[in-house]
Amino acid sequence: MGGYSHTVTLYDAILYEDENGAVCIILVLDYHSKDLRKILDKSDRISINNDHVVKVLYSLLCSLHFLHSAQVIHRDLKPANLLFQKNCSVVTCDFGLARNAPDDTPMRTPTNRDATAAKLEADRPMR
Repeated sequence: MGGYSHTVTLYDAILYEDENGAVCIILVLDYHSKDLRKILDKSDRISINNDHVVKVLYSLLCSLHFLHSAQVIHRDLKPANLLFQKNCSVVTCDFGLARNAPDDTPMRTPTNRDATAAKLEADRPMR
């Protein structure tokens, strides 16, 4: 993955044999010093405003849209796999559990948003 602003960039892949003869691989990726997990752990000491939340959510949705348009399912989204850039946008990492979606899996956004909203409203639990 790489070359897209919402996923980590893969700069190099190095194959080598270890002392036991097993084939190993080293992936050279972007460095990011913070992930969402570290930010949330310090949330009592740092200020997180609505603009930050919107930017993080937007970056996450852009990343998922990119992955799903490529028929890739991440399967391990969690705060530790969302890395922060200096501008507060999020980069998705750790594709170790990612898989290609089966050909018959719909990965597109529904075209009829009104029908989708009506279905979500109908499925909402009554209060």
